[in-house]
Amino acid sequence: MPARPPDRLTNEQYFHSSFPLRIFRQSIRQPVELHWHEFYELTLVLEGSGIHVLNGAGYPLGKGSLFLLTPADFHQLVPDTGSTLEVYN
Repeated sequence: MPARPPDRLTNEQYFHSSFPLRIFRQSIRQPVELHWHEFYELTLVLEGSGIHVLNGAGYPLGKGSLFLLTPADFHQLVPDTGSTLEVYN
């Protein structure tokens, strides 16, 4: 059975046409599955630890981590066991 393609997050799902900027605070307790966006995403980690899988490579996440994603990037977030990633997107 072929693997399901990664979800694509669209502008229509996240932005209002009158103002194309949104700020979210999120608490991530479970892995965020592989996905990509048709917009840029800037993320700041406020608390917690985990792994950011970006285009197939894993990078550690912790308080103060900051990353910028382009519409060409595929990524997923995996909090460490027992950790909650508190982030601003």
